[in-house]
Amino acid sequence: MPNQAVGPEPHRQPPLWRQLRQAATALEQRLLALGQSRADLAAPVEDLLYAGMRAWGLTRVRLKRLVRRQPSDPVVCLLSVAFGALRRGYRENAVVVDQTVRAARDLGGEPTARFVNGLLRAVLRDPSTAALDEQQDMARFNAPDWWTAHLRRQFDETTLVQLAHAMQSPPPFCLRYLDGREPAMVFSKPMSDLLSHPDWQAGRVRVQDQSAQALDGLLPLKTGQTVLDACAAPGGKSILMAAKQAVSIWAIDASAYRLERMRREVDRVAGHLKGSIKVCQADLTLPWEEQMLPPDLPQSFDHIVLDAPCSASGVARRHPDGPWRRDPQQLEQTLVLQARLLDALWPRLRPGGQMVYVTCSIFESENQQQVDAFMRRHTDAQSCPAPGLMLPFAKQEEDGIWVGQDGFFYARFEKKLTH
Repeated sequence: MPNQAVGPEPHRQPPLWRQLRQAATALEQRLLALGQSRADLAAPVEDLLYAGMRAWGLTRVRLKRLVRRQPSDPVVCLLSVAFGALRRGYRENAVVVDQTVRAARDLGGEPTARFVNGLLRAVLRDPSTAALDEQQDMARFNAPDWWTAHLRRQFDETTLVQLAHAMQSPPPFCLRYLDGREPAMVFSKPMSDLLSHPDWQAGRVRVQDQSAQALDGLLPLKTGQTVLDACAAPGGKSILMAAKQAVSIWAIDASAYRLERMRREVDRVAGHLKGSIKVCQADLTLPWEEQMLPPDLPQSFDHIVLDAPCSASGVARRHPDGPWRRDPQQLEQTLVLQARLLDALWPRLRPGGQMVYVTCSIFESENQQQVDAFMRRHTDAQSCPAPGLMLPFAKQEEDGIWVGQDGFFYARFEKKLTH
């Protein structure tokens, strides 16, 4: 499969100042209005949007240092996009400053243009102090104080340096082939033509991070077994299992929208699956008899996979708005939900069967602490070997391809046989 960089030809792109302005507007909607704002964004604008999101913590650090009065939200967002573009060398510094000032003039007139020009030039005039800004936790991890406090309590400085590097690196683009070829997992450069590529259209390949693929081979799947994929959407785990073994998978999720996406993806790759996947909407924390569920849904399963709702702290570089859209109260609510799901699903596992608990979090409270509490509540649960905590990392190869993985956690339990 050929590699191709994302983005249209330069002569087709609008002026940089307009792209900066559009990215800043999208950033405001994404971070401050808590919307998604990804629809209909041209590739260069989305690129700037993500650079701005990754520089949000740095922008807050610099505003605290350099200004007495916080500027308006649209101006803050424009500055964040500019700092993101400067950080990654998107264009020459002088060009980024000039075009950002022009965008500021379009945004708020001459006073706004003067303010933005002065702030950007103050940062560039003092590179040593600007470098110190980058070392502040809020900037290096691009996260609020409560989030970085979790990281500092859990990891030593060597690990924190690795995490900070991963946070500011491009997320690897990892493919999973379903047609039996080896290796099944391949790293690539991001591809603008992926959806039109023959391998994609034939359902032979999916995009799936290396850590998400760690489920492969973890369960002792046998032909004819039934598997419950809990919190299944958008379907990567079900497809991974069904591609390897002729099992019957029930994929259940509470979100109708995410399940519809999953149905389309399952249909696309169906020709390369050995097992079957049935999709069902349900709230797994509620009693099944209180919900309208398919009559052929089994009451118990040979194996269960729970990809639990979590903080997504392990995939923050893919979703750099995540830390800013969450708060400590939401994390506490998530911990309660995870425990409820574990307790609700455990009775559905047949004796001798296995359950895999997965999160895309690196917070210990959602991972090992949650597992330890579960095993104290369920004495018939026996721990089995599993990857455990998988920290995010990224490395660029000589050919320019980024390899690495997102932050995940895996635990595996077996239900003891009763005598």
